[in-house]
Amino acid sequence: MNSSAIIVGGGITGLSAAWELARAGQDFVLLESAPRVGSVIQTVRRDGFVAERGPDSFLGNKPPMAALCEELGLADEVVASLPAPRPQLAGRLPALPAALPEDETLAAYLLRCFGEARGAELASTVVGPMLAGVYGGRIEEWSAQSWLAARATAGSAPARFNSLRCGMQQLIEALVDQLPGDRLRTGAALDAAEIARVIQSGERRVILALPAWRAAELLAFDADLAGPLSAIPYVSSRNVNLAYRRSPPLPPGHGMLAGPEQAPLLAATYAHQKFPGRAPAGGALVRLFYPDGAEPDWLALGLPDPDWMVSTHCDRAMPQYTTGHPARLAAIGAGLARYPNLRLCGNAYGGVGMPDCIASGRAAAGA
Repeated sequence: MNSSAIIVGGGITGLSAAWELARAGQDFVLLESAPRVGSVIQTVRRDGFVAERGPDSFLGNKPPMAALCEELGLADEVVASLPAPRPQLAGRLPALPAALPEDETLAAYLLRCFGEARGAELASTVVGPMLAGVYGGRIEEWSAQSWLAARATAGSAPARFNSLRCGMQQLIEALVDQLPGDRLRTGAALDAAEIARVIQSGERRVILALPAWRAAELLAFDADLAGPLSAIPYVSSRNVNLAYRRSPPLPPGHGMLAGPEQAPLLAATYAHQKFPGRAPAGGALVRLFYPDGAEPDWLALGLPDPDWMVSTHCDRAMPQYTTGHPARLAAIGAGLARYPNLRLCGNAYGGVGMPDCIASGRAAAGA
């Protein structure tokens, strides 16, 4: 580890940090324990289908992703979502304050702001299904302060989902192609004691682009820093891609957020109706999302058996911004002040989407 900066973690956050350092002409090494970089961002290209195991899109009103695509020469590969009828929601949230004097659950916040009847309706028909389907979260636990902060940083442009023509793995492939290959070390056995020594000595910069629970393990030598990191909960999930060479009957639109009557299903995406080129002509690509431990059952949803399928288990991949999350972030910030050479980045802190992770990684490398 004779480089000037050590990046631990080769997901999109760590790769974004590496890209920032490379553009600045700074030396670094990226250590990834898995056989490949990219983490959950994986695309299966088969028989004319483009199936995502991880994220399938990003919000177009968050600039970090667009900026990175431009720098990588991928601007012309960005595709916008196909037109779809607007979902009929039971209600829409008006403009809300971006901060609260004290944190509370999102469910309690909606009840307080809109009253018991209207607040409960919004919680059960709009915000609750969105949290469960997108973040795997529960409205009775999610931090209202964190949710409002995420809304405030989304930008003023209309929210639109974008993707890449050949799938989201196209971004990872471009980064790997354009970063110095000898600086990316996959299958790297991490010497936790050595990382701890480097952090404590301050001799090199260390960027931990890891889940908070894994960062806590490496920082166990400082209980005041490891404690709030390990207190950030995570959930696991499962998704299954169903590929049909001949499309079964499906509703219009990009997909749906499931209600209680469709449990354990959380959400469904009709990928071929969401983005162009996701299935051959006349075919369909349906993606179903379930909580960890649930058994996918597409027959119960009225879907026939597919021509082929891909099932993916995402283990402890999604952080939960539960009540107290802002206070945990403040405690982490105070702990980091003791180690000027240490940076933490990833989806556990200021946003879970790909643009948030990119911004987090680049900020950690540029600081």
